[in-house]
Amino acid sequence: MSRLLISLLCVAALVAGSLSLSAWIAASAPQPVQVAVSDLGPVPVEWVQARRSVVPRSVSVQGTLHPARTADLAPEVGGRLVEVSDQWRSGAWVDAGTLLWRVNPDELTLEVGRGVALLEQADAALQQARLVVTQSQVAEVSAREHRDALAREEGRVDRLVSEGHLRASDLDAAVARRSLADQGLREAEARVENSSVAVRSAEALRSEREQVLELARTRLSKTAALAPFGGRLEGHAPAVGGFVAPGVPLAQLLDVGTLRLLVHVSAEQTLGLRLGMAASVGFPAQPGEIRPARVVSIGAQADPLTRSIPVELELDSGGAVSLGESGGVLAAGFYAEAVIDLDPLERTIAFQREAFTFTDGLPHLFVLAQDEQGRDVVLARPVELTQRGTVLGGALWALGGGIEEGERIVVSPLSLLTHGARVQIRDTAAGDPAR
Repeated sequence: MSRLLISLLCVAALVAGSLSLSAWIAASAPQPVQVAVSDLGPVPVEWVQARRSVVPRSVSVQGTLHPARTADLAPEVGGRLVEVSDQWRSGAWVDAGTLLWRVNPDELTLEVGRGVALLEQADAALQQARLVVTQSQVAEVSAREHRDALAREEGRVDRLVSEGHLRASDLDAAVARRSLADQGLREAEARVENSSVAVRSAEALRSEREQVLELARTRLSKTAALAPFGGRLEGHAPAVGGFVAPGVPLAQLLDVGTLRLLVHVSAEQTLGLRLGMAASVGFPAQPGEIRPARVVSIGAQADPLTRSIPVELELDSGGAVSLGESGGVLAAGFYAEAVIDLDPLERTIAFQREAFTFTDGLPHLFVLAQDEQGRDVVLARPVELTQRGTVLGGALWALGGGIEEGERIVVSPLSLLTHGARVQIRDTAAGDPAR
C-alpha cells in the first residue's frame, strides 16, 4: 500500500514540474510583431481607365450530342420474314429507301387479287344499275307523254259530250283510259326511284370494296420495310424465316449525318438569344477540335426548379474547324462544351472579372482618388452589373452603373488594398480594361 502511494506522489510531482516548465517557456518567448498594411507605406498599384466600348457576349454551356432524327423500325405487317438486308449490321450506314426486310407477301397478294375481282364485280353491278336507271327514265318519259295525250283526249271528249255530239259513255271511257295512264306513270316513277336507290347502293358497295382493295394494297406494300432516311442502324439483324409481330421494334435508325446538342441555358443568359445564332462546340474526348453550330430551337418554358431553358444547337455537317490534328469522327452520346455568341453590348464599360471584389455579396471596384492632404488613395465603390447570377462566368463583366467614363480603376494588387488605403500609382495605365 505504501509503495502505491509513493508511486502516485512521484507521478504528480513530475506532472507539476512539466506544467511549470511549459508556462516559463511560453512567458519568456518573444511576442509576434503586428504590422498593418497602412504601416507599409503607399502600395504600388496598376490601374486602367474606364471607357466605353463594344463588349462581346457569349454563353458557355454543356450537353450531350444526339441525332437530329431517330426512328424506331417496327413491322407494320406481321408474318414470316423472307428477306433481310445484307447491309444490316449494328452501326452500319444505310441510305434512304434501302430495303431492310420483307415479310412473306403471299397471303396479302391473294387478298389483293380477291379485292380486284370483287371490285370488278361491283363495277359491273354499278354499270347495270345505271343502265336500269336510264331505261326507267325513258319509260317514265314515255308514260308521261302517253298520260298527257289521254288527258287532252279526255278534255276533247268532255267538250263534245257537252255539245251533244258524243254520248256520256264515251266520256266515261276516256276518263278510264286517262286513269290507267296515271297509274302507269306512277309505276314508271316508282321504278325510276327504285333504280336510283339501286345505283346508290351499288356505288356504296363499289366504294367499300375499293377501300378494302386499297387497304390490302397498302398492307402488301408494307411487307417491304424501307429506310425512311439515311442513317446508322442500331440493333442486330433478325433471321430470315423468323416471325415478326406488328408494332414490335426490330432496330433503331439514327440520323447521325446531322448531330444536335441539347443544352440548358439559365433564364438570365437567354436575354438576346435568338434562332440562328452562331456557336462553337468542343469535345473533351477530342481536344483541339471545334465544330461550328447554330441555334435551331429555344424552349418556350423554363424549368421551375433549375430556372433553365432547353436550347438545341445543330452542328454544321460541312466539317470541323480543327485546331489540332485529331479529326476524329463524332458519335451520338459524346459530351460536348459549346459557346454561343450573343449580340455584343454597345458603348458599355466593362472590366476583367479579376478587378472586382465582393463585400457583403455586392461587387466593388477600387477607384483612384485623393484624400484631403492630396495623397493618392483608393476607394472601394459598389457598382451595378448589367447581368447577374450565372451570367458572371465570362472573362468580362459589364457595368450598368457606379463608374463614370474616364475614372481610373485599380486592377492589381487587390489583396493589399482596403477602402481609403494610400497607393502609389504609375504615370501610365496598365492597358485596355478589357485586356
